[in-house]
Amino acid sequence: MFLQDITQCEDADGDGHGDNPLGNSADHFPDDPLYWADGDGDGIPDELDDDRDNDGFIDSEDAFPDNPLWSTDTDGDTIADQVDTDDDGDGFSDSDELAAGTDPLDSGSHPIAGVTVFGIEFGVWDLVGIFGGGPIALWLAFGLATRSGRVRRYVEEMEDSQSQLELEGIAQRYEKSLMLRLIGPHQGIRLERIRAERDDAIEQAEQMLDD
Repeated sequence: MFLQDITQCEDADGDGHGDNPLGNSADHFPDDPLYWADGDGDGIPDELDDDRDNDGFIDSEDAFPDNPLWSTDTDGDTIADQVDTDDDGDGFSDSDELAAGTDPLDSGSHPIAGVTVFGIEFGVWDLVGIFGGGPIALWLAFGLATRSGRVRRYVEEMEDSQSQLELEGIAQRYEKSLMLRLIGPHQGIRLERIRAERDDAIEQAEQMLDD
């Protein structure tokens, strides 16, 4: 019966698959002519088994239903996600996407591409540094050039203030200037000292009026 296959000689159910379990195309159900294959050896014929490779993924959702090691293929390139370096097929490797915080399983989520100028590739953060650094430098230069005049105005306003409420408003303004680097830390300390002195003076003046 198996003239071309020396690994098989008997076929009890006559389904064309030999009964030798160690031979080629062995019949796992030698007494049932309807079934012969059982890829995962679970005793359920492949024709009736909804998980032929027994990997926990049903065949209808398994991109590789006969391979227990692989199950998904997000981009449909026939390379399993488990071994594919670009699962979503967007041209960015999974490792680059993870480093950039984008989703390696979503082709619509990927790092922003850089640009190449004269053969030199600039990434996104390179561009931010180049184009964002200029305005920041100008802002810092402006702050340095105008600090002294700004501090002088705050001092004059505090010296002219007549109430603690007015003094508080001036303090809020110079604290904001300090936060924006429009005045230096040492200047902020000086202004705070002048504010405290003026606050004491206003309080003493109010007490004298009450007396």
